[in-house]
Amino acid sequence: MTRYFTISALTAILVASSLLQAQTVRYNISHVAGSDMVRDGAPASNASFEYVRSIAFDRNGRLFIADSFANRIRVVTTDNTFGFPPRDYANGRISTFAGNGIPASSGDGGPAVEAEVSSPGKMAVDLEGNLYFCESGRVRMVDTTGMIRTIAGGGAQREITESVDATSVSLGSLTALTVDRNRDIYFTEANLGLVRKISAEGKLTTVAGGGQLDLEADGGPAIKARLLWPNALAVDSAGNLYVMEMDRSCIRKISADRTIRTIAGTGVSGSSGDGGPAVNAQLNRPRDLALDSGGNLYVLDNSGMNLRMISADGVIQTKSQLYGGYSGGATSLAVGPEDQPWLSYSGQVGSLIESRYYGSIGSGYT
Repeated sequence: MTRYFTISALTAILVASSLLQAQTVRYNISHVAGSDMVRDGAPASNASFEYVRSIAFDRNGRLFIADSFANRIRVVTTDNTFGFPPRDYANGRISTFAGNGIPASSGDGGPAVEAEVSSPGKMAVDLEGNLYFCESGRVRMVDTTGMIRTIAGGGAQREITESVDATSVSLGSLTALTVDRNRDIYFTEANLGLVRKISAEGKLTTVAGGGQLDLEADGGPAIKARLLWPNALAVDSAGNLYVMEMDRSCIRKISADRTIRTIAGTGVSGSSGDGGPAVNAQLNRPRDLALDSGGNLYVLDNSGMNLRMISADGVIQTKSQLYGGYSGGATSLAVGPEDQPWLSYSGQVGSLIESRYYGSIGSGYT
């Protein structure tokens, strides 16, 4: 049945409808951050972003926003804790977390807010609160004291051997990033079709990709698979890694023993399969993915125009069709407090929330 939506901002982020066959539920697509120019310390609903490439949350509910074209990472903090009433991110305070606006890669060993960062992209936060992010040819880290350093890339070595120092190598197009419970960091070099791992000791290894097998690699070693533009990653509590292939329109799962298998998508672009096994469904150039605490996998599909969910038992369904005020659809996806999906568009960030639980988060322009 169709779900009905309301927009809680004067500038509409989304108009959404659901194809789920369930009872009618009203949703609010709550505009949280982004509109007018504002200085650090002002309400997030007034913040201005040039192009949001990624969003992430830490375990304390801080919202991180990678404003790629502005060469900064911003953070939104709120006063209240998890639960009821929910966090009011729109009226939370926004500040610069990393970057001074100059597109470069400098400042290692010093405060992140004074460093130069270059087009920050995908981000991840570990359990201790350290933030990791991709930029041009590097993976960098901002620790819990606010100091920044490079943990991979920036070196001269192009032929990468296994267990080499991660900072000694030259890296390509970094399109995805995630971190597991052991603080092992995974990222993709999409142009090479590779998934790499940075160990806690700072060593670089290849986890998946570089092989010659396409979907027939399923059931075998992940390093024998050929990955087509891997552009999103997620990792669960058991150490299983989820890899999205945008150019093959599928999602692969790499188990802890480094065996690969396809869990969603047939390799042919389309939008079929709702209500059935995700492995038999079609995806259409999916853009991002995120896991919730129950093992459900959210997928930003159809070039950012559809939000779909794969349940823990492998059934896929469309949560909503997304239509925003920016061409090209949503740019990124994250799961926030209370397991709610959050989306970013080029200049705004918002959440998809059942109003029977929360009501409106944001108020838009002020």
